[in-house]
Amino acid sequence: MGPALLIAAALAVDSFAVAAALGLQQARPALAAALRIAVVFSACQAGLAWTGSWIGQSALRWLGAFDHWIAAAVLAGFGARELWKAWRPRESQLRSDVGWASLFVLGLATSLDALSVGIGSSALGLEPVVLSTSCALATTLACLVGALGAQWLGTRGTRVAGVLGGLILIGLAVKTLLEHRARGV
Repeated sequence: MGPALLIAAALAVDSFAVAAALGLQQARPALAAALRIAVVFSACQAGLAWTGSWIGQSALRWLGAFDHWIAAAVLAGFGARELWKAWRPRESQLRSDVGWASLFVLGLATSLDALSVGIGSSALGLEPVVLSTSCALATTLACLVGALGAQWLGTRGTRVAGVLGGLILIGLAVKTLLEHRARGV
């Protein structure tokens, strides 16, 4: 479950950033709003990770000879994306009174990478239930910390989280290639 938790933590960075942005716009962080964000974002993250894993397992039969390259490319690509997003200027146009429908759209937007990583996770041998559960747990924690702790952490915390998430994904990509290389694949 170790690689699944690392992947899930890296994927939860976007959710953390959006939850923090929503939390920053509130006069006082509210537990109910944080829970609402966490529930919606976690469901999206877990659902898309599960779907990606299922697609990946189906495609793995045809891509078996290249699976480690695909997994590494997906992980490294999203890791680089997280690093880039951590350092670009942020402009938040979110409102603190975001409704369920808007949260769902934001949840899907922050979870699209989970679909792609889910596809690549099949090459790592991760079970869909393990990946999706890890994503749900990591995203719930990230959203609660982000929304409730946003005023305390400020925007500096979201940048650090983005850099860590990106480095974790790139590290997993390198680990995947090194393991397959050591096996002579």
